[in-house]
Amino acid sequence: MYPVSEMFQVAIDDNAREYYWSGIITSKFGKPYPFHSNDIVQGTGYIQQANSGDLELGIGSVYAAECGVSLYVKPPNFIPPLHQATIEFFFHLKVATGQYETIPMGQFDISEVNRRQRVVEIKGFDAMIRFDKRMTIKDTFGEPFDLLHTICEKCQVPFGMTKEEVERLPNGKRLLSLYAENDVETYRDYLHYLTQCLAGFATINRQGKLVIKHNGTQSVARLDSSKRFDTSVSDYRTHYTGVSSTNLKTKFSEYYSIEKDVGSTLNLGINPLMQLGLKEQRRIMCEAILSVVSQYEFVPIDTTIIGNPAYEVGDAFEFHFENKWYHSLMTEVYYPIHGRMRIRCVGKNPLYSSAKSKHDKNIIGLLSQIEAEKIMVYSFYNASEYPLSVARIPIIDIDFASVRETDAQFHATILLNAEESFIPGTHIQLTYSIDGIEETKHVPMMTLQPGANVLTVYYPLSGLIENRVYRFKVVAELNKTSSVNIPADGIVASISGQGLAAEKGWDGRIELSDTFIRKRKKGEYLLSIRDQVMIDAVEKEETTASETFERMNTFNNNNLRG
Repeated sequence: MYPVSEMFQVAIDDNAREYYWSGIITSKFGKPYPFHSNDIVQGTGYIQQANSGDLELGIGSVYAAECGVSLYVKPPNFIPPLHQATIEFFFHLKVATGQYETIPMGQFDISEVNRRQRVVEIKGFDAMIRFDKRMTIKDTFGEPFDLLHTICEKCQVPFGMTKEEVERLPNGKRLLSLYAENDVETYRDYLHYLTQCLAGFATINRQGKLVIKHNGTQSVARLDSSKRFDTSVSDYRTHYTGVSSTNLKTKFSEYYSIEKDVGSTLNLGINPLMQLGLKEQRRIMCEAILSVVSQYEFVPIDTTIIGNPAYEVGDAFEFHFENKWYHSLMTEVYYPIHGRMRIRCVGKNPLYSSAKSKHDKNIIGLLSQIEAEKIMVYSFYNASEYPLSVARIPIIDIDFASVRETDAQFHATILLNAEESFIPGTHIQLTYSIDGIEETKHVPMMTLQPGANVLTVYYPLSGLIENRVYRFKVVAELNKTSSVNIPADGIVASISGQGLAAEKGWDGRIELSDTFIRKRKKGEYLLSIRDQVMIDAVEKEETTASETFERMNTFNNNNLRG
């Protein structure tokens, strides 16, 4: 609820009130055009706000407030072109002292204008629509305050919270990271996921600034039948006792609940800000969100009341119906100018939740099981040439993951070139290893011939356990010091099977290796080996091009200089 004085509250609850509306239209050049109640066409002005959809309470919602008004245009009250203009509304109420107390009703970007004879029809949305801008940042890392402040600067929306206020929110001090491969397209998408981590909803306050709010738990008003008109009340109470969040890596839905799990489940879906890190971190974040939503217990309602412009979405209130008081929330508020105000609260039926949604929260997990039946393929190609020797040379390295207990297969075709200095009787030996454990019983070996050779190998990978990442390596060695090499793209290898996770992009790991031939001399011992690796970023040099034109004759004997 917008903070107002006690005199305002007394005056707004009175059976008779004296008030008026006003506003200001500001052109893109900053010139103001004020208007008053007598400039507004009767029955046309409204402001509408919401923080949830039509069926269920929203966590992480990013709804834009909407306004509409028709104004009389009488000379000299000329209204200029309203492209990129803004409009503000104010409510003025006369209090006991005889003075008027003014509260702002919001700032809106004008999006649509229709002009008729002596009337201009205006429609606008608040600054939330400015976040509908394509997001250029693909991976981010930081605390919620820094991330919110950054996207507000990118979209030119003032941020209305301090760092201390953000840190008091659930997960407000936690470091959040957005991995590069995500489905975030706009800053508004990103704001949704970020707000969801904070267990709240994003809204633009009356000063035009972005804030993150929670639905209230303490009532700001008591509405009996004398303050209501048409009313529709649900016969159930909505309360949440569990949340579910999908782990993108495993594609399974993880469920967290309070001890007495008899209410509805809030499905967070796939939040890209909750995918990196340990499972314990995901649990802590989900339980922090659950600690907020488990406090909500309300009765859905749809009613029209005597207007109070100080009410805001997210406010809690009590209403009297059939000799009993009920607790509810304002998930949608419709402020008419000179008319009855409508408030609405939506919520899920817990009986429906226990009958269906307890199973719905596992649907993604079931779909993941279907995905697990598909055959996944991890492939490997060598980008550079491998010269072979009597030393052990790693030639194949594949990381793969299993999502359930399964078996897989390794296949490879290796092209080898034996040069002119090739020594007859040379053979190649391959050694397999899984997670550093070498296979000693099955060691493929092939005798090479001068010229081109093709080695085809197969190895079964049995007994893979659930949710584990494996590393499969192949090393090659010759029995003689001979001139044999594997050309670039000479290796085509793969690991395939059902129950394997989808192949991900490069994880940032760089592995370097080198080999040397052991030399032994009597009385000499190798004490240590030292080496140094230098890492440097290669900056792309900028190139410029220029060209000078001399005076030349063009058509009609005109001169051109350049």
